[in-house]
Amino acid sequence: MRLADKFFSLFQRDVVLYFSTLLTGVVIARTLGPEMMGVWTILLLIPGYAEAFGRLQFDVSAVYFLGKRKAGVGEMAFLLHLISLLVAAVILSVFYLQFEWLYASLFDKTSVDVRGLAYTVIAIFPLRLLYYNYSYLLIAKEDVKSYNGVVILQALIGSIGGIFLILALDMGILGAIVGNLTGLVVAIIYAAYKVHKIEAMRIMLRLDLMCEMSKYALKHYAGGVTGYFHLNVTSLLSASYMLPAQIAFYALGKSISEVATRMVPVAVNTILFPRVSQSNDAKASGMLVARLFRVTFIILLAMSLGLAIFIKPVIYLLYGASYYPLIVPFLIMIPSVVLVQAATVFLSYFSGQGRPDLIVKVSVAPLVIQCAAAVMLVPKWMELGAAMSFSLAAFLLFLLQLRGFLKLSGLPALELLPQMDDVATILKFGREKLASIGLKKIG
Repeated sequence: MRLADKFFSLFQRDVVLYFSTLLTGVVIARTLGPEMMGVWTILLLIPGYAEAFGRLQFDVSAVYFLGKRKAGVGEMAFLLHLISLLVAAVILSVFYLQFEWLYASLFDKTSVDVRGLAYTVIAIFPLRLLYYNYSYLLIAKEDVKSYNGVVILQALIGSIGGIFLILALDMGILGAIVGNLTGLVVAIIYAAYKVHKIEAMRIMLRLDLMCEMSKYALKHYAGGVTGYFHLNVTSLLSASYMLPAQIAFYALGKSISEVATRMVPVAVNTILFPRVSQSNDAKASGMLVARLFRVTFIILLAMSLGLAIFIKPVIYLLYGASYYPLIVPFLIMIPSVVLVQAATVFLSYFSGQGRPDLIVKVSVAPLVIQCAAAVMLVPKWMELGAAMSFSLAAFLLFLLQLRGFLKLSGLPALELLPQMDDVATILKFGREKLASIGLKKIG
């Protein structure tokens, strides 16, 4: 299968994922209203921050070490699950011991008691650890078909199950949580079956491998924490200043901008990371990444412009007129989100070249700027201030990622400027795919 065909296969999967995620959000927003949508957004911060601190990035490290043939799939699976079990025990213990403090910090502006939901939503965290373990093992083997199946199962079952429980059984946010958990369980079972068809789990505790992986994973871990904070720290700080409905407007604006622009880069990076990890030609890898950046940027620019033009009727059709306040935050954030999403190929290059530490180094300053800006702007301009804080930090992050890639690869900046040949490549590939599914005849 050509590299472009693998990208397209993953892109098709992400289209399904995008619409299932969108549909779930629409049902929650329309059924429960802006206030409860804000509560749902805050609830998701709980497993999100647990994952940010508790996912030690050994799963990502496994791709690199399997690519270098330093371990087999069976022993790697055992090692990843053992680490996940230990980490989950620690994180869950801290959560339950500090629950009242955490609850007061997150839900101070919330008028309803959601303690039961907060206790339930944390169950997403340990299941996601297992989900990531198996997903990255499939990525390491470049088993695109099985990986797609895992992601689609999780998305569709989680979405359909959640919608059914919300609409048919009137379970509200609890229905969304149960649907999410069900999707994860089914996806994990399927992924385990696919991975262990490659090689059965081998119970072998290799401390030498664990130590070697930990050095690589630690750099990725720091990058993962700073990356998650970059995406969500404004939402966390906003919980102290804004009402749940205002948080919902900011979070939905950010979510729409991110989800609409991440399908292409996620597909590209899923294949790019193991490809760069296995390559011994750093220059060729750098050229490939530069071309993928150009192509990705052109596609995202076109998609974001179309969405920005039609954002008002889109919001009306999906969420209703009561959600119009999210339009301005969306328009503030979308330009910087396009740049950051396109630049994610640089992160795959850093990791594949054994330099995940660069991910942290380029993330620290933007994170500090975002926190400072949020503290100053959110109390005054609420969701608009939150959007400005995020956008400013995202633009700075893009510039630092760009500088890091150029320095590591040794390529001139001109290699990243879009070219007419890139546009021609996109159009040619698009025509081929349209023809292959019978929507257009060529010649």
